[in-house]
Amino acid sequence: MKGITVVALALGIAGTALGIIALDESGGGFEDQTLQLTGGKDTRVEFHAPATIEGHPLKGTAWSSNQPIDGDRTGEYVRTCIPVPTNEIDCSGSFLLDDGDVEVDLTEEADPSDATSDGAIIGGTQAYDGAVGSFDVDWKQNSYTLNLKLPD
Repeated sequence: MKGITVVALALGIAGTALGIIALDESGGGFEDQTLQLTGGKDTRVEFHAPATIEGHPLKGTAWSSNQPIDGDRTGEYVRTCIPVPTNEIDCSGSFLLDDGDVEVDLTEEADPSDATSDGAIIGGTQAYDGAVGSFDVDWKQNSYTLNLKLPD
């Protein structure tokens, strides 16, 4: 009985070790993909968002906008940005690309002197179904880097 227990324990440990090695070598079931995109002239519609504190850098202005995108893919970037009660802003939107959509969200301090932002990739469709990751923005250069993790 003792011998069978030892063999079962050894096989269990070996199976666990092989499973960990397989997951490590496969990257956890995700493929990394980076897209470099550049935006063109955007169309922007502003509207009033009264839920900000006095002195908010955006003074209660929210907006929806879209702009053409090219680079590694072509399409359009659509987003709505709303100031939140403190000094932050929340922007959510999608990169509507030829081979699918990438859903994004970012919330950060609304600092007009900071031209860069980073946010989260929270989903996608078609070629980007199940996508997660992060994206970096340079608002002055209209450049976007999407760091995607796509299911294998």
